[in-house]
Amino acid sequence: MDTEKQKMLRGEMYNAADSEFVAERKKARLLLMQLNNPGDNEPGSRQQFLRELIPGQGAALWIEPPFHCDYGSNIFTGDNVYFNFNCIILDV
Repeated sequence: MDTEKQKMLRGEMYNAADSEFVAERKKARLLLMQLNNPGDNEPGSRQQFLRELIPGQGAALWIEPPFHCDYGSNIFTGDNVYFNFNCIILDV
């Protein structure tokens, strides 16, 4: 039997309230809070949160906060990518 995530990735109808999705969205939101924290001026820690949020990134990804997405794990970038302020990616 297919998981809800497998259905989503194939573009089929799926249940977004599935526990796997809920956990992944929660993880993404916690990472986004850290990434978007205006008090955190350490580029190294921002990059760490960004690598965990978007593992499919190329070299030298930079995102100006605030940034929002659903999961992060469904985002893939090339090298030297820059997202400006208030970027929203719906990555279901």
